[in-house]
Amino acid sequence: MSPVFIIQTLELSRKTALPEVNNIVRSQGALVIVADQSQGELLTPLLTPRMASDYLGFELRPNEQNITVALHRSPNHSYSFNGNSWVPSPDPTFYTPDQIRQTLSAWAGPLQFRLRLQRYSNGESPKLQELKVGYEVPGDRLSYLIDIALPNFFSVPVQLTRWVRPSPDGLSVPLPSSFTPDRLSSVKVLSPELRPQPGTVVTTPTPRITLSNPIPQQPSRLIFKFKPKAAHQPGVYQITELPCIVLRLLDGTNYRRMTAEDSIRLPDGQSRLWQTTYLYNQPLEVLVIASEMEDARAIANQLMQRVSSMGHIDAPPSALEIPLHLTQGIRSGDVLEQNNLITLTLRVVLLNMTEGETVRDVPTLMEIEKDFSPKTEVF
Repeated sequence: MSPVFIIQTLELSRKTALPEVNNIVRSQGALVIVADQSQGELLTPLLTPRMASDYLGFELRPNEQNITVALHRSPNHSYSFNGNSWVPSPDPTFYTPDQIRQTLSAWAGPLQFRLRLQRYSNGESPKLQELKVGYEVPGDRLSYLIDIALPNFFSVPVQLTRWVRPSPDGLSVPLPSSFTPDRLSSVKVLSPELRPQPGTVVTTPTPRITLSNPIPQQPSRLIFKFKPKAAHQPGVYQITELPCIVLRLLDGTNYRRMTAEDSIRLPDGQSRLWQTTYLYNQPLEVLVIASEMEDARAIANQLMQRVSSMGHIDAPPSALEIPLHLTQGIRSGDVLEQNNLITLTLRVVLLNMTEGETVRDVPTLMEIEKDFSPKTEVF
């Protein structure tokens, strides 16, 4: 499978804050130099496409004149180009945008740009709205989301509770059945009229939760956080532990045959044109399976809140944020015949996914700074 080409656009003029800003202000939808200064600088957010195999393309818009660029791995780690590779430098080294385009293919790892704006000879400030950088990422985006990103997103600790009865010596309580011990954290035992007491998970010789001080022989409340396993399962899911979360891919919806496109400048007077044939939404069903309704509802409620509050899912290999929305609240699923397990479902959707992506390189349409307005002769 050919790598996916990503054009990452940083809309700098729309951000309410940037990591560093000196003598730069926002004016009429663009970033410009402060009125009484000759130059200004800003530092862009850090880009971390962890699986970028090649950086290809760089561009500043609406124009690049009187703007120079320095490269960083982080705000305090600047680099310079020695003719063959990028090497650490004690101070930022600034290059023209075209020089960056010529040398960016030698870069690897996190990437951050420091931009310096200098006034034109007529005293005007250059205007900066956005920065674009292109890179290739191997693999299929949807496969990564469904197999890696979404399971990680949904596998988060959830607080659960159980009624338990202490051991005869009051120094331990039973470990909840079917729970994988290493997925428990923040364990406490609350006995009536006493403060909650921290517990320690012990697996040998008998799985249990031990206490430092004995508690009375009466029903107590076990409070703990549990991180359920989450996995994508296209067919019948083999349950190995409870509670658990199962993700199922549903048929895509809202297919739009439209040519979404973008472009970015490459070295040597070329630009790369990116196009996609279809935009669509990708729904998923999220199943929460547990032996107790209380557990299933606690987990499903937290997952629903997480989707609603986050609104997107991170894709670190490509440094993209994919919109993720809730489309259906908690519903009761079929009771599984195996041990009469409880199943609750909710549905989410990944928005504006793409299919049929293509790229091609074309000559860059250059802009000539020249006054073409008609002149009035004076006689």
